[in-house]
Amino acid sequence: MSNALLLGSFLLCGSNSWAQSVDYTVATSNIFNAANAPLGGVSGCAITIGDHYYASQQFTVPSNATYTIETTSSEMTFYGGPDTFIAIYKTAFNAASPATGLVACNDDIDGGSYLSLVTTALVTGTTYTIVITSYYDTAHSSVSGNGGTDIITGAVTASFTPNDVILGAATGGAGGSGGSTPVNAPIDLHFSKQVESYSTEIELK
Repeated sequence: MSNALLLGSFLLCGSNSWAQSVDYTVATSNIFNAANAPLGGVSGCAITIGDHYYASQQFTVPSNATYTIETTSSEMTFYGGPDTFIAIYKTAFNAASPATGLVACNDDIDGGSYLSLVTTALVTGTTYTIVITSYYDTAHSSVSGNGGTDIITGAVTASFTPNDVILGAATGGAGGSGGSTPVNAPIDLHFSKQVESYSTEIELK
């Protein structure tokens, strides 16, 4: 009897579609002026003309892909609910020229939510900046009414999907994990399967 060994090799790439969450604090220490609305003349980027408090952070991506970046919670409120504005820049953010380098931005996800969401193609080798602020300007920092007091500073959580963004320098009051290593990076899982086959010789007499 002879034995033959067959070895097969398979590669399974782990999914990386879940989100990486980052916490930011929008504070009064950083201000930019929105001179026009919508910001940069971009549809969906409605914003109140005037000075805005903000937080920002640089990041890169390891591969060319379409990313979704959204705010998932916020202490900044309007009509008693979360209210945010986010913008993505293809440069370091210049507070003196907030339309320069603008890639995408958003005020409200839809008519029923004052949180923000952008979906845009990002490429490797480019440093981007996320800027988080409120739709309202600093003049609304203590406005009462609308079912409560409008709040334009405070903690905001943003998520990145896919989650393999590499967070860089935190500027403008940004917080979060930061660093040079992606959180929950893709995992390659290798496995092999062994199959044995047999042959038998029969002698006839």
